[in-house]
Amino acid sequence: MQLVLVFCLFAAAASYSLHFTSQLDENWGHFKNVFGKSYTSAEEARRRLVWEERVTSIARHNLRADVGLYSFRRGLNKYSDMTREEYMNTLNGFKARSNFFEINATTWLPLSNVDIPEQVDWRDDGLVTPVKDQGSCGSCWSFSTTGSLEG
Repeated sequence: MQLVLVFCLFAAAASYSLHFTSQLDENWGHFKNVFGKSYTSAEEARRRLVWEERVTSIARHNLRADVGLYSFRRGLNKYSDMTREEYMNTLNGFKARSNFFEINATTWLPLSNVDIPEQVDWRDDGLVTPVKDQGSCGSCWSFSTTGSLEG
């Protein structure tokens, strides 16, 4: 029985290395260098698979943006090797009560007699500062307050 278990674990580990896209080897190295990433050998395979899925998703989105299906493009950042769950657990410090959205609900009334531009980028006029990274310290309230004051 133990031999079967060891064989299964070996097969699972081997299958991780078989799923890598070899054309992305150099890019994976650049990603790790640019964002200062280093992993244990066991973690490296898992992070690489997550990163490759993200690269595929970004490429698919950007191709659609190029033909006008989206108005924005996506790119890699220091979180591109994290699953959505890891990202949310690490950076989403807001914990709403179960009835939070019921208590704080409002009704949206569309504007009338207003000509709203299709696109506005306040960066073009220097009206906002560059994007900041609050990290995982749970200070979203101060970042949103600062952003509101800038606006």
